[in-house]
Formats: sequence, structure tokens, C-alpha cells
Amino acid sequence: MESQKSIQMESNFVLLDNHHPKGPHLHINDREENYRYVDDAQLIADFERLVLTHLGVKL
Repeated sequence: MESQKSIQMESNFVLLDNHHPKGPHLHINDREENYRYVDDAQLIADFERLVLTHLGVKL
């Protein structure tokens, strides 16, 4: 019988999301935190900063 190996791929992501009942919050990999929404411009700036900080990608 051939043995099977499980390979777990590392997945890094940044997600900002707003749904009931949680309201605005963000996901960074497996961590979830509340997010204080101010306006669209601040949301975009925060997202760009988070992506650079956690993924090393400048948008």
C-alpha cells in the first residue's frame, strides 16, 4: 500500500470585510481584528499599508 503525505501550503492574506453581525473587521492570515471604518479613502490607505506590511507588496 502506498503511503500518502499531506502537504500544507502556507497562505498569507489580508482581507477587510463588513458583514452583519460583526461589522467592519479585518483578517490577517488566521488572525481577526475589529476595524474602525472612517471613510473610503482611509479604508484604501489602510489596506495598502496592511498589504505592504504583511505581504511585502506595494499596491
